[in-house]
Amino acid sequence: MPQWLKQAVSAGQSLEHFAVERPALAMTESRPKVDWSQDPFAGGPLAAVQSSHRNL
Repeated sequence: MPQWLKQAVSAGQSLEHFAVERPALAMTESRPKVDWSQDPFAGGPLAAVQSSHRNL
Protein backbone atom coordinates (compact mmCIF):
# COMPACT_ATOMS: atom_id res chain seq x y z
CA MET A 1 0.00 0.00 0.00
CA PRO A 2 1.45 3.41 -0.93
CA GLN A 3 2.52 5.67 1.92
CA TRP A 4 -0.01 8.38 1.01
CA LEU A 5 -2.81 5.81 1.16
CA LYS A 6 -1.63 4.50 4.55
CA GLN A 7 -1.63 8.05 5.87
CA ALA A 8 -5.10 8.77 4.52
CA VAL A 9 -6.53 5.58 6.02
CA SER A 10 -4.86 6.23 9.36
CA ALA A 11 -6.41 9.73 9.29
CA GLY A 12 -9.86 8.18 8.99
CA GLN A 13 -10.46 8.12 5.25
CA SER A 14 -12.02 4.92 3.91
CA LEU A 15 -10.44 2.85 1.14
CA GLU A 16 -13.72 3.08 -0.77
CA HIS A 17 -13.16 6.81 -1.10
CA PHE A 18 -10.20 6.09 -3.39
CA ALA A 19 -11.86 3.30 -5.37
CA VAL A 20 -11.88 3.87 -9.12
CA GLU A 21 -14.92 2.75 -11.07
CA ARG A 22 -14.55 1.10 -14.42
CA PRO A 23 -14.77 3.60 -17.26
CA ALA A 24 -18.13 3.79 -19.00
CA LEU A 25 -18.38 2.17 -22.39
CA ALA A 26 -17.56 4.53 -25.21
CA MET A 27 -20.53 6.02 -26.94
CA THR A 28 -21.06 4.37 -30.30
CA GLU A 29 -22.91 7.39 -31.66
CA SER A 30 -20.52 9.70 -33.44
CA ARG A 31 -20.74 13.45 -33.68
CA PRO A 32 -22.79 14.85 -36.55
CA LYS A 33 -20.87 15.66 -39.70
CA VAL A 34 -20.43 19.32 -40.62
CA ASP A 35 -20.48 20.67 -44.16
CA TRP A 36 -17.72 23.28 -43.98
CA SER A 37 -18.12 24.18 -47.65
CA GLN A 38 -20.97 26.53 -46.70
CA ASP A 39 -19.07 28.25 -43.86
CA PRO A 40 -19.92 32.00 -44.04
CA PHE A 41 -16.92 32.89 -41.86
CA ALA A 42 -14.29 31.09 -43.94
CA GLY A 43 -11.37 33.38 -44.67
CA GLY A 44 -12.52 35.95 -42.13
CA PRO A 45 -10.75 37.00 -38.93
CA LEU A 46 -12.61 34.38 -36.87
CA ALA A 47 -11.25 31.61 -39.08
CA ALA A 48 -7.67 32.65 -38.27
CA VAL A 49 -8.07 32.48 -34.46
CA GLN A 50 -5.90 29.76 -32.93
CA SER A 51 -7.88 27.89 -30.28
CA SER A 52 -6.19 26.39 -27.24
CA HIS A 53 -8.91 23.71 -27.17
CA ARG A 54 -8.06 21.80 -30.32
CA ASN A 55 -8.75 18.25 -29.05
CA LEU A 56 -12.39 18.63 -28.06
